[in-house]
Amino acid sequence: YFTANEMLVALWIITGAVVIPNFLVAVFEAIVLHEAKRATIDFLTIFAALPFIGVLNVSVMPDAMRANNGRGSSFIFDGFWAPILGLKGRTVNEDRVIFWTKHLGSDMLAGAWIFAVLGVLGGVAVVPLVATHSHSAMAWLGFWSTIPFSVGSLLMLRGSYPENMNSSVLFSTDGSAAELDEN
Repeated sequence: YFTANEMLVALWIITGAVVIPNFLVAVFEAIVLHEAKRATIDFLTIFAALPFIGVLNVSVMPDAMRANNGRGSSFIFDGFWAPILGLKGRTVNEDRVIFWTKHLGSDMLAGAWIFAVLGVLGGVAVVPLVATHSHSAMAWLGFWSTIPFSVGSLLMLRGSYPENMNSSVLFSTDGSAAELDEN
C-alpha cells in the first residue's frame, strides 16, 4: 500500500532524503559538537518539513487517488481552503468556486503548489548569495543544489494539472499522433 505507485515511492525517497541527512547532522551537532542550539534548529527543520512532504505522500496513496471519482482526495481543500476563501454557503460566486477548485481542489495540487512556492522562494534566496559572494564555493553549491529543486517543483506543479498529464514541456504532441498513424 505504501509503495503502490512510482510517485509514492519517489516521495518516500524524497522524505528519506530530507529527514535522514538532517537527522544525522542534528545528532552529530548535539553529541559530537555539543551545539544544542544548532541541533535544535535542525530537529525543528525536520519537523517543519514533514507536514509539507506528508501532504504529497498522502495525496498519492491509492485510496486518495481514487477519491472523488478519480480526481483525487480533497481533504485540504474541503477542510482548509474552502472555509478560508469563503467557498461554502449559499451566496458563493460559482466562478470563484470553479477557479479555486481547479487550482487547489485536490490534495495533490495543493501539495504541488506548496512545493512550488517553497521551491521558488529557495531559488530566489540563493541568487543574491551568488551575486554578492561570487567566489564562494558554498554559495555556488547552494545555488546548484537549489535551482534544480526550484525548476523541478515548477515542473511538478505543471504536471499535477490533469490537462497536462502525459504531456511534455519540451516536445509538442500536436499532430504527432496523426503523423504516427499515417506511417
